[in-house]
This record gives sequence, structure tokens and C-alpha cells, in this order.
Amino acid sequence: MRTGKVAQMLGVTDRTIKNWLAVPEFAPFFSAGALQVDSAHRELNQDDLYVLNTIRVMRSGAPKKDANWEGIAQALAEGRRERQLPPIAAAIDPGMALVGQVERVVTIGAERDAALARVAELEQERRELRTLLEDAQKRLADDRERLLRELNEKETELKERLARAEMELDLWRSGRIKPAK
Repeated sequence: MRTGKVAQMLGVTDRTIKNWLAVPEFAPFFSAGALQVDSAHRELNQDDLYVLNTIRVMRSGAPKKDANWEGIAQALAEGRRERQLPPIAAAIDPGMALVGQVERVVTIGAERDAALARVAELEQERRELRTLLEDAQKRLADDRERLLRELNEKETELKERLARAEMELDLWRSGRIKPAK
């Protein structure tokens, strides 16, 4: 694409595009065709368009102190690329609108796949937790049953001892046995 077409797509002047291409801090982010100054026609590719669009967005959406060249270059170095072109871009180059749509579809598909993978992980974790809960509930029920059984056995033993003690007390009260000395 030529600088004039890119300027139209981004809603800026041809001079603005050339000025941005001339900023030394941005040179690492442009293709060789975009940086060609001795040629009558620069040739910009899709990546150049996204870099220029990022510059446009950062220059227009922020106070001048926040939209300095170094800050924009830092954002570009960190991988920031504004791929959402202005609506006029579709009228000037319908193919670019399709490229943007395809990229969004691919991004959405990747996000969906990541979300589905996360859902699968969470379902597996839920199954594991359910198994742990069921095991804990079974151990709890087994412990409760064992403790109740032990309690019943102890109660029976104590009732037998109490009955023997009451019988011995009755015998002692009746005088049939003498207290042990």
C-alpha cells in the first residue's frame, strides 16, 4: 500500500504518515519498504499499517504529555498493535476490513478454545474434589458407625457392672454378705 492510501484509511494526512515514518524511535517497527526514503513510492505492508494505527490511536487518545514518541515506541516494543482500523478503512480497502474480521474470528476462536480447555480443567478438578468428598464422607460414616458400636459395647458393659453392683448392694443391705475389709 502507498502512504496516501494508508493516510486515507487512518483518517490522517499523507504528510502525517511520512512524519511518523521518519521518527527514529519507530524505525525498528517498520518494514524496509516503509522506511524507503530515496524511492518515489514507499510500500507499506499490513504490519506497517497496524504500527501506524497504533501511533494514531496513542496520539489521539491521550494527553500530549502521555503520547510522546518514547512512550509510543515503548508500547510498540512491548507488542502493542491496534488492529481495529477506523470504519473508513473498510470503504477505502475492503480487503483490509476482511483481514481485520478474520483476525477477530481467529482471536475469538483461540479465546473460545482456551475457555473450553479451562472448563475441561475445572470439570476434572470438580470430579476429583467430588471423589475426595465422597471418600471423606464414607470415612466419616465408617468412623461414626465404629464409635456408635464402641459406645453400645461400653454401655452394655457398664449396665452389666451396674446390675452386679446393685445386686451386691442389695445382698449387703439384706445382710447376706458382709462388706470386705
